[in-house]
Amino acid sequence: MVSAIGLRVYKIGAHPRRDATPLPLVDKKSGIDVPSYIASFVNQNKTQNKKDSAERSWYFEKMEETKPGCCRGYIHYGTFGFESNFVDGKTKAKKYKRSVTDVEEIPLYFEFWTSSDNRTALAAFQSFQGRSCINILFSDIQEDFERKTNNILTFKKLLPSDSKGSVYNAAPVKNIKLIKRNAGNDVTDTYIETDGTSLVDFEISISAKRKSSLGALSDVYSRFKKSDESALIYDGVEFSEAYAEIRVGNKLRKIGLFGAHGDAGVIDLTGQVKRGLNGHPTFDSMKNETKSILDSIYKSLYGAKR
Repeated sequence: MVSAIGLRVYKIGAHPRRDATPLPLVDKKSGIDVPSYIASFVNQNKTQNKKDSAERSWYFEKMEETKPGCCRGYIHYGTFGFESNFVDGKTKAKKYKRSVTDVEEIPLYFEFWTSSDNRTALAAFQSFQGRSCINILFSDIQEDFERKTNNILTFKKLLPSDSKGSVYNAAPVKNIKLIKRNAGNDVTDTYIETDGTSLVDFEISISAKRKSSLGALSDVYSRFKKSDESALIYDGVEFSEAYAEIRVGNKLRKIGLFGAHGDAGVIDLTGQVKRGLNGHPTFDSMKNETKSILDSIYKSLYGAKR
């Protein structure tokens, strides 16, 4: 199975420590300059940041920069703290024994972008097989920003299920899939008989015909009932995961509406990027897909080209 490639997009903001009122990204009164700070933070973290308590590490490899606050490249995300054996998949011969102190690093694409008028800033981060370094990165960058400016830096994930002001609200929906993991016979017996003890993953998929859509995402999403447990209810069944195939950046893309493991807002790029010999997406293919997505998001936010 091809390794899953996802992309999470965030809107960057800032506010005073004890006041949630947003500040301009460049504000002389408070003494903050978010684009310049981002550029400085990237430049200051080009060597390995090792977190022994979390058994994780990370550092930036900047590939391109157009101006302060606008750069892209890789975050090299590492894991360590356990032994494992590397075995040749063809011959089954043992090739290497990984020690506790060895760090396994994977390259994850990142991009920071700030508009020319400093009105908005966006960030995009890749995941690989569900692995992402955003939690440890956010913790470090927010702690550093607060210490240096006495203000709070925020990263708001852009969610398609946010009914108020979602950048994906008007996106046409081609398909929507609802999933209930480990469903029991109380759900499945309506459709198929089981032995009464088996648990299955129960899915419902609704697709539009060729050259048509199910409607705008906000309209489609509003047709479902919601439970207190953040689940969608369809035909009396609560579904804990939901995905929609919508048009973003002139392409149909699968995006998580909500679900386990932070899947909400994750855009699936698995079948849309080109992979190198190392099995990871090439820089240019990630750059092109991310540009298309950020362009579409900015247009949704401000009705203009980026």
